[in-house]
Order: sequence, then structure tokens, then C-alpha cells
Amino acid sequence: MEALPRETIVDVLEGRLREDILNGRHPAGSYLPPERTLADGYGVTRTTLKHA
Repeated sequence: MEALPRETIVDVLEGRLREDILNGRHPAGSYLPPERTLADGYGVTRTTLKHA
């Protein structure tokens, strides 16, 4: 039986960011908040945020 690939925190964060943009939390065409603010808001490090 083949193991399914694990979803990483970067994968999860990427999906959440995408959904937040598409749902208008971060309006299209606007700048995203500063890295530190985004990372704190998602409960991740700035490095993880950059990878996402």
C-alpha cells in the first residue's frame, strides 16, 4: 500500500492565503499586509510565510 503524500504547513498556508485573497480578505490589486503582520495573523514564522 502506497503512502499518501503529507500536506506540509507551507501547503496549508498557501491554500489559506489563496482562499483569503479569493474571498476578499486581501482584495485583488491591493498590497498584502507586511510579512510580520501576516505571519503573526496565521500563527507561522516569517520563513514559513515566505515559502508559501
